[in-house]
Amino acid sequence: PRSTADLPPFEDYAMRGRTYRFAETEPLYPFGFGLGYTTLKYGALTLSAPSLAAGQSLTATVTLTNTGQRAARETVQCYLVPPRDWANAPRAVLVAFRKVSLAAGATMAIEFELSADACAQIDASGRRVHHPGRYQVIIGSAAPGSRAQTLGAPAPASAEVRLTDAGLGAA
Repeated sequence: PRSTADLPPFEDYAMRGRTYRFAETEPLYPFGFGLGYTTLKYGALTLSAPSLAAGQSLTATVTLTNTGQRAARETVQCYLVPPRDWANAPRAVLVAFRKVSLAAGATMAIEFELSADACAQIDASGRRVHHPGRYQVIIGSAAPGSRAQTLGAPAPASAEVRLTDAGLGAA
């Protein structure tokens, strides 16, 4: 947060308004953001399947290019953004990350394996629940939002996947 005034009262233990997952206020520095000594570019994000159901997984692939003059060490982060019609859903969830080294001018393909379980959330009674719908898969240098690009991070790559209710026991 930019200040403690951006946080809910300390007597309130709900996650609403706290952490990158639930905060509505733009942070001073986004979750996962870090400065580097070179410039990077994320290419188009491709998904191996347009939808997911229980027991299925897909591969998300993105290219990362070091467009600068120095070697890079990047933490590539994969986030899921749930459907906005899901009450109390987080704004975004970090589901995977990978640290990669990239020489100046080099390009690398980076893959993440995502299962339908990556879309699950824990409800108030501690159960894993799924909400069928359209999820955004976002791969980049920091939590989704424009603040990271304002600070100099490369634009993230994104694609959409549909979570079907086949065998999920939707909430």
